Amino acid sequence: GVGAVLAAALSGGDPAIVVGGVLAALGLVLMGVAGFVMMLVGGVWMALRVIADQSGDADEKRYRKIER
Repeated sequence: GVGAVLAAALSGGDPAIVVGGVLAALGLVLMGVAGFVMMLVGGVWMALRVIADQSGDADEKRYRKIER
């Protein structure tokens, strides 16, 4: 996990392990940021869909007629 990545990066051993640990730590942070952004986009998308579904536009009425 995160502790292993940081321990490898700060171990002061083989330079390749240190560089790999640093890159893994950066990748972990970037993936966390990307996940947060996707969560925000998904939340906005759901809110817009709820508002659109409650507006009662003509398309929704047309679909109701087809289902009956």
